[in-house]
Amino acid sequence: MSGQTKMIFITSDEDLVHKISATKSTNTRIIDLDDHEQMSLTINDKNMINLALAELSELNSTDHNQSKEKEISKKSIDLICKICGDRAIGFNYDVLSCASCKAFFRRNAYQQLEELKCLTGNNECLVIHGINRKCHRCRLSRCFMMGMRKDFIVKKETKQKKKKYLEENLLNTNFIPQLLLDLDNDNNNIELNEMEETVLDTLSTEEWITIENLQRLFISTMQDDNAHKFSINITDRDSAIMSCLNYADQTALRFINFFRQINEFEGLNSDDRFILMKYNLLPVFPIYKCFNYKPDNHYLSSKENEETRRFDQFFMLFDETYDLRDTLVKLVISLVQLTNQDAMILCFVLIILVFSQGLLMNEEEPILKDSLAVNRIQSYYIKLFWNYLVNKWDEQQACKYFIQLLNMVFRLQSTSKIFQNFLRNHLTSRNSVDQITPLMQSVLNIS
Repeated sequence: MSGQTKMIFITSDEDLVHKISATKSTNTRIIDLDDHEQMSLTINDKNMINLALAELSELNSTDHNQSKEKEISKKSIDLICKICGDRAIGFNYDVLSCASCKAFFRRNAYQQLEELKCLTGNNECLVIHGINRKCHRCRLSRCFMMGMRKDFIVKKETKQKKKKYLEENLLNTNFIPQLLLDLDNDNNNIELNEMEETVLDTLSTEEWITIENLQRLFISTMQDDNAHKFSINITDRDSAIMSCLNYADQTALRFINFFRQINEFEGLNSDDRFILMKYNLLPVFPIYKCFNYKPDNHYLSSKENEETRRFDQFFMLFDETYDLRDTLVKLVISLVQLTNQDAMILCFVLIILVFSQGLLMNEEEPILKDSLAVNRIQSYYIKLFWNYLVNKWDEQQACKYFIQLLNMVFRLQSTSKIFQNFLRNHLTSRNSVDQITPLMQSVLNIS
């Protein structure tokens, strides 16, 4: 036995599974992770699967890795204006665009389309670089169609407030561009409005590309049209807990899939990746609930509907924990109100929290092998998030929003701790730990 080597393969390739099934020896075991009846494994089997989960870089095929590189680590793209096709100068008002379309949108964004007259009367004029006379109505319509946001336009009064703020704090800051020092220089040929926008532009083109890729990744990974339905088995207490944890297992896999496509996470020590997933996933579950929340028919809604009634029945099985139901509902609704279900804000909060050491406040959490690398990654995303908020609003509003988010993080921590204790106590008291997936055993810290 000492000369044997144990290996574990995790794959979704059905052809490979069939080949292994046809040639497997008596010591080979094939486990369907979607069939939870097979999950009553021995302790050694569980440890092997947990170890495999730690080796997240081996979960997907080469093809997946290639698509991941295209998705998130894309550093150079053809900078083409999405409005007219000219060379783009960066992301302006949330869309990759040229200097001309940027200036056009800034001047005309608040005009009513209905009040503008189309040159041809068909509202289908071509908006192409090189055409001397572009239809104002059709050009503005295309700007909105491609996603330009007029709420991103910094008003004159806000610019003046920002300028004053920067000037007053000049001696205390090291990041103010040299342009600010040249505001009164007669030799400066840059138009004042354009110069102010340059001074206040807190995001580079590369950062906008990163943000756009992250947003696309977050939406594609987390969007679930059925997440609002409460499909948990509420026949009895044990069935309710098991089906709830099986559903949570699928949500945890969504989070793992999301982080597997972030290069900084993949570059970490394998043990550190495992620790971050094991100890930080539970507090971020409400982010998934928030993003998929639908006020009218969601089971966490404050309005009574069929889903909320089933949710109430679930907690009626546990008389002593009914208060936890109200805590969860209030938490998700507060998160919805604070973030307005903005995918980019939720994405940043998710990343920053998962890269936080000690988020679950568990004394048994081991020390990271390379905590400095984790801190660097978290600092990068905090700075990027801050610049995104400043670009969206202003410094004062961004600061207030950060404080509100911190308060929300404390609520996420305390609620997840309560919910974790509730589930752990129930599972251990009924000797049901072996009936849940190894992944959920890790997330609940009972493996």
